[in-house]
Amino acid sequence: MFALIDCNNFFVSCERIFQPVLDSKPVIVLSNNDGCVVSRSNEAKRLGIKMGQPYFECKDLINKTYVFSSNFELYGDISGRIMSIIKKIFTDIEIYSIDEAFVYFKDKHKLCLRDIRTYIKKCTSIPVSIGVGQTKTLAKLASFLAKKTGVYIMDQNDILKSIDVSEVWGIGNNYTKFLKDRGKTTVYDLKISSDSWIKRNMGVGVLKTVYELRGVPCFALNKNIEPKKGILTSRSFKKPITEKIELEEKVSMFATRVGEKLRSQGSKASFINVYIRTNRFNKESYYSNVAKIELPIQTDYTPELIKYAKKGLSQIYRAGYSYKKIAVFVTGITNSMQMNIFESVRAYNKKTQLMKTVDKINKKYPIFYAASGIQPKLFMDKLNRSKRYTTRWDELKCIKI
Repeated sequence: MFALIDCNNFFVSCERIFQPVLDSKPVIVLSNNDGCVVSRSNEAKRLGIKMGQPYFECKDLINKTYVFSSNFELYGDISGRIMSIIKKIFTDIEIYSIDEAFVYFKDKHKLCLRDIRTYIKKCTSIPVSIGVGQTKTLAKLASFLAKKTGVYIMDQNDILKSIDVSEVWGIGNNYTKFLKDRGKTTVYDLKISSDSWIKRNMGVGVLKTVYELRGVPCFALNKNIEPKKGILTSRSFKKPITEKIELEEKVSMFATRVGEKLRSQGSKASFINVYIRTNRFNKESYYSNVAKIELPIQTDYTPELIKYAKKGLSQIYRAGYSYKKIAVFVTGITNSMQMNIFESVRAYNKKTQLMKTVDKINKKYPIFYAASGIQPKLFMDKLNRSKRYTTRWDELKCIKI
């Protein structure tokens, strides 16, 4: 059997650990730059606040709601604690996201799933739900039903007739519309569809999902965290940027961050892409473009990434526009590289050692490249961020006796 252990309203639950007054109160957590809602308590859901809803659209409800800026340092640390507990209980585990983990277990564990749920709550104060099925897809579907019951074991067809087909893992908006237009509105309708029809109209990937709905495992646990195939750093800005030099500083900061992410997973990039756009809601003066540059040699060397990121910006920058969003992302990621005949091994080793030194210093004392400006500021709007109670000595929770 497979089980999906899912933290309920995870970001909100993390905030409630250190502020018990928030229990049973409507709470929301906002995305980067306080842009939109990324986590809601059940009480906030009942108020009508939707997942992904822009913050400005629900401000009329905010006076009834506790609002927090995202605190990913805290959430990441709590997630690590939960995953370490799960690893002590199960040997076969796949960490699927910051708040979800698939596990594979024998029948003897079935009777103690509620005890596991209670144990995680006792150790971390985070409520979890556990969905169980013969396949990962059924376990994912069961976790949706477990939100109300705590633990749900998917072992009957009748329940599938009452679940909307959009709840199936891997069936997005386009496929949902396609299926409903043809009268297949429930999970059961999809499950009993013919193999040939599914393969012809939706492809082999969806056919595997259908097999999983029938109890035939097609997706195994992925125990090894694979390196990312693409790495992105992007931001939207409250105040639009008009000057090219300021855009170059932001692009340099993003390229720096991309380089750090590449080195953290031991990878190098073959292509660097720069994307800019104006306010998408202003159609009269809307402009967006992307530049893709092939790097002379696969690299994780930050100065090289900055150089070509700025070159890409120059290709797509247009004067007279107010830019709202910038992104730098790298692709063609590999763990090996082909040396350039014009660069010596000694020079390459010096660059590698320099980056190791810079990363080591950055862990204690923030340093930056001059291309990022005299006073670089990448900090996002986090007006309502809680303290990082578990990772910062100066932000420890204080208790008065």
